[in-house]
Order: sequence, then C-alpha cells, then structure tokens
Amino acid sequence: MRVKSQKGVTAAYRAAAARYRRAQEAAGPAAAEDILRESNRTVPVDTGALQESGHVNVEGDRAIVEYNTPYAVIVHEDMEAEHTTGGPRFLAKAIAKDRKAFTREFLHALARD
Repeated sequence: MRVKSQKGVTAAYRAAAARYRRAQEAAGPAAAEDILRESNRTVPVDTGALQESGHVNVEGDRAIVEYNTPYAVIVHEDMEAEHTTGGPRFLAKAIAKDRKAFTREFLHALARD
C-alpha cells in the first residue's frame, strides 16, 4: 500500500486498526470453542451432565469456557478420583494443549477479512 499524505496514513492506520479489532473479536470465541471441544474429549463422564454443561460464555471482549454444575470444580481438581473415562484437570489440560488457539483463530479471522 502506497500512502501519499498524512490523511492517507491516518486512513490506512484506522482501516488496519478496525481490521485487527474485527479479527480479535472473532478469534476469542472461536479459540474458546476449540478449547471446549478439546476439554470435552477428556472430561470425566458418568451421567454426561458435566460434559453437557460445558459452554463458551462471551462477555464483551472476553470468551470464557466454563462447566456449570455444582461439582465441576471438585471433579476438575480432585487428583485422587478414578474415572472410567476422562480425568482431572480436563480444562486446564485443554488450555495447555491448545495455547496457540487464539493466535491461530486471530490469523484465520484476519485472513478472511
């Protein structure tokens, strides 16, 4: 892009900033959905209620992965419990496994814009 004036520089800057903002807004929820899918692969399943309660909550510019049962934190943190499927720290492990989710989704959104 060739810019010939200060107004052109300002316009180009504003356009780039808007493009990055749109990509950022799209990337957060998409990355959170990726992390939720990964977490659901290893969440302990007895009745399925815990796994089914998992969802992404978007609040402003934040996307939060959460499980909404009274026992979600206990199951997540209990390192002594034995499960037939899944295991403890299922959400933390999903986040650690997919640390680059936001960056990947941001770049995808930027490329689509």
